[in-house]
Amino acid sequence: MMLEAARGPARVRRTVVAVFVGGTSGIGEYTLKEFTRAVRRPRIYVDRIVVQRRQVNPDGLLTFVQGDISHLRNVDALCKKVQDQEKAITIGFWSAGSLTSGQSKSVYSRTRIISNFLPQLKAATGIRRVISVSTGTTEGEIDFDDFQLLKGGGISKQREHNSSMISLTSVYFATKVPSVSFIHDYPGHVKSGISRGTTGVLKAAFVVINTLGPLLFFKPEKESGDRHLYHLTSERFEDQGGGVDGVAGSGVYSCDADNNEAPEKVENILSRHKKPGAVGRVWKRIQDNTMLILESSSE
Repeated sequence: MMLEAARGPARVRRTVVAVFVGGTSGIGEYTLKEFTRAVRRPRIYVDRIVVQRRQVNPDGLLTFVQGDISHLRNVDALCKKVQDQEKAITIGFWSAGSLTSGQSKSVYSRTRIISNFLPQLKAATGIRRVISVSTGTTEGEIDFDDFQLLKGGGISKQREHNSSMISLTSVYFATKVPSVSFIHDYPGHVKSGISRGTTGVLKAAFVVINTLGPLLFFKPEKESGDRHLYHLTSERFEDQGGGVDGVAGSGVYSCDADNNEAPEKVENILSRHKKPGAVGRVWKRIQDNTMLILESSSE
């Protein structure tokens, strides 16, 4: 698919405020570089320093906000540091940190951050986007009987379960701030920091993948950055565009590595989830589990 990023940035030449959280190496870094080149005077908050402002845009402001979001208890403090400086936020970009941080915990941190920033997103003008880089278009059944998947079930079940959690919470958020577009994205095979902290067989596997990947199947870094810039700027992803569950006007999108939206099978699954009130159930479960985690001294 031909990217429209070259046309999109013309709509965001005004000062924008963006928050990049959760994995600002790899995908986050590539996107950050292209975004700062495309926007005239961006104010950007990051939780890791991965690129120097003057390398890409001397007129931009890059602010480091220290906070380890792999521990959920740090999330509110990190958000407050940004909220103390900004009344409005234009862009939220959340990417998975690493496999060792736990995908379910990543969903909880991501949800907490977006929830905290809803007032700032609502207060912004112009393009308003929230990008969740994870496993878009792989949504499946949600196990409400084992919501944290403590009983296991395999990688496929975890991916489908967590992917649906992200998309359905995006549907929930879109009802609260209908002027904001929410995109759940699968980035494809890209060199990133997702293997950070792995050990044993998994670490060895990633050594092989990271060695051969750039030669065989990894997307080029700039292509990855351009693709996510397209998500951030293209008119295709308007706030009242096509819905992830097949319903137009929801402003929630689920996209694969080629920017194709969720297939009919996934739309049907999410539409079926909505009928028994799964959006509200998922939201309540995440909130209940978040409170339990925050009450735990280990998280």
